[in-house]
Amino acid sequence: MAKQVLRLFLVTVLVLGIGGPILAQRDAGTTFETPFEFQMGPETYSPGKYRVTHRMGEPFVRVMNVDTNKTEIIRYTTRISKKCGACTQGGGAVVFDKTETTRYLTELYFGDFEGFLFPGAPEDHEHQQLTGTP
Repeated sequence: MAKQVLRLFLVTVLVLGIGGPILAQRDAGTTFETPFEFQMGPETYSPGKYRVTHRMGEPFVRVMNVDTNKTEIIRYTTRISKKCGACTQGGGAVVFDKTETTRYLTELYFGDFEGFLFPGAPEDHEHQQLTGTP
């Protein structure tokens, strides 16, 4: 009986020890909808609804078109501190550099997570922010 209890205890510790970290590696992310075409990294995206996620330790984000399920991997330039007002509400935000002809997604913020910086407009521009949902 004591051996069975000990085995059960060891199996439980092993499962939690291995499974716990795996479960803790959930993706951070935000979903946003844009009525305009935009660039992010080398890719151009059509108007639509997008889900952007990041897993801790990876040097890139995943950008998925919610309607088509097409997913691209885009490397970010650097991580940046959270500074947008919408982020404090848990939803995140995306910031675009807006030129006369193109919008570039340059800053990406998740709820209580740091942000990410991407290459921006190569010319004079304004900023446009959209709020995301978790």
